[in-house]
Amino acid sequence: MSPKIMFVRLSENCNAGCFMCDFAHQHGLYNITDEQFEELLKYMDNVGTYKIIRFTGGEPLLHQDRIIDLLEYLKKQPYGKNVQNVSYETNGTVVISEENMKRFKEYSMHNEVTFSISPKISSANYSFNETCKAHVPPNLEQVSSFTILKFVVKEEADIKMVKEFTETYQRAGWIGNGVFLMPCGGKADPDFDQTQITVFDLCVKYGYNFSPRLQMIKKNAWAV
Repeated sequence: MSPKIMFVRLSENCNAGCFMCDFAHQHGLYNITDEQFEELLKYMDNVGTYKIIRFTGGEPLLHQDRIIDLLEYLKKQPYGKNVQNVSYETNGTVVISEENMKRFKEYSMHNEVTFSISPKISSANYSFNETCKAHVPPNLEQVSSFTILKFVVKEEADIKMVKEFTETYQRAGWIGNGVFLMPCGGKADPDFDQTQITVFDLCVKYGYNFSPRLQMIKKNAWAV
């Protein structure tokens, strides 16, 4: 049986913003209030145990106070000991604050914590200096047992930016556990199958890891 995974989606700028997708669809969570947070905790108690908790967004670390409140709550529950891994999907622009660092470290001492840092390299709306915050990955490594970089790419021209980000982070002290490339595209992209092949070949050529869009394997089931 596969591990039971709880996805906690935190979003600050759209109507999809919620703690957890399934929970939000049922309860209409669009703003994070104390009452809704308490409702989420009760929901967790009723559902049962989770082995993996994944925070995504939006940018989950903008809500790090809520995250650590949730983790500390879990730690006190009988089922909390069943959590084997806590992971975060972040764009790499937000650090864990000094006041929260101690709380995160205390939790990470007893659990496997992973970060997938996925900078936005192809958006026309952001410059390199806006998206590449060299001090962030070393900051996150202070509370992480496993940290990777993941870049969404489409063609070989993107590799220059991947290298620039990676080398900038390394000069700042990031050690990490590998660099992954994910093919760009979704159900509206007729070239996606070829993009997958292109990105896979780039991984082989440059020594990166390949990160598939698993939801695309089943005929573009829900990808966008």
